[in-house]
Amino acid sequence: KQAVRGAVQVTDVSHVALEVSDLPLAERFYTEALGLTLLHRDKGELGNRRTILKNGSGQLLFLEAVDQLSERSLFCGPDASTAPKVGNGRPHAGAHIAVSVADDDAYHEIEAKLRAWKVTTDGDVRKAERPAGELSEYFYDPAGNRLQLIVVSP
Repeated sequence: KQAVRGAVQVTDVSHVALEVSDLPLAERFYTEALGLTLLHRDKGELGNRRTILKNGSGQLLFLEAVDQLSERSLFCGPDASTAPKVGNGRPHAGAHIAVSVADDDAYHEIEAKLRAWKVTTDGDVRKAERPAGELSEYFYDPAGNRLQLIVVSP
């Protein structure tokens, strides 16, 4: 697929920022379960505290402390009843952040850590659409943010 003539293309995703209601818990989850590395802590954009983590390829995850997740942060899978109850808001279907690993062994290692953390999971809601053997799982971090764990084939 060719780029539109004269258009400048974005080369990467620099960072993603998520709201979390318990910053120390979120920091532990993302470092222990998903293997991200602590890069920096500061007062954050909202002044409530922020943790900045990075993955193995240098992409950043900003965790912004809030008293309660805003409506814009509440997402779920196709079955809203499986989403964790967070505050007074109701989750909206569809949005999530996908985190990828290089192979099945890494996938199973992180999946075991998710089980140890007792995360809420939707499982692989799109399994019927995937090629046999492809691995994917949708889950929620301790704050209620929806994520997907996938294996990216070379």
